[in-house]
Amino acid sequence: MENKTSSNGMSNSEENKQLIHDHAFILNIIKIIRDREPAKAAMMIQQIFDGIYNDMPDTDCANGCSWCCNSRVFITRLEAKAIEAHIRHRFKKDQVDTVVDRSKKIKKKFQKLTKDERLIAREPCPLLFDGRCSIYSSRPLSCRSTFSTNSKACEAGDQDPMTNIPIILGPKNMSAEMTAAILMAEGKQEEYELTIPEAILKKFK
Repeated sequence: MENKTSSNGMSNSEENKQLIHDHAFILNIIKIIRDREPAKAAMMIQQIFDGIYNDMPDTDCANGCSWCCNSRVFITRLEAKAIEAHIRHRFKKDQVDTVVDRSKKIKKKFQKLTKDERLIAREPCPLLFDGRCSIYSSRPLSCRSTFSTNSKACEAGDQDPMTNIPIILGPKNMSAEMTAAILMAEGKQEEYELTIPEAILKKFK
């Protein structure tokens, strides 16, 4: 994918990196928009992130590969709002019912597990349809920043949680910085708040 250059001679990717490292910029976006249009705020942040990592030549990820979608994903309130908006605006009723039913089953399953068992338990994301993410354009930073260099290791890791899966660290580190900025703006100290099934069940019952 072409990485365009702006009028100041910097690539769009370089400009986006500067913006992300400027937490004041992130805080400003969220403070201005989050109360009225939190989903839009999340979208802006996600677009900046994608502008940095729009071309990952070393990744082994491909359309339809969903091994990483079987692990638990924790999200911020802002990301939960973005997912809610995506579902409300784009899903048909039967799709919403399917996602809610899956989320209930996941919640019931995890309630029976110990804390340690939950950390390694594997369960397909309730938002997967035919092995593909149904909210791809609104997926949270945790998903957006996961790039593996070995899909076979991901497949093995789905069976054995002790498998070493080689991931590209740059996006993960950037995602952590952005999440910290989001939580700072929200006045939260904890790193994450909800899993995706929990977020769905809070809004769609």
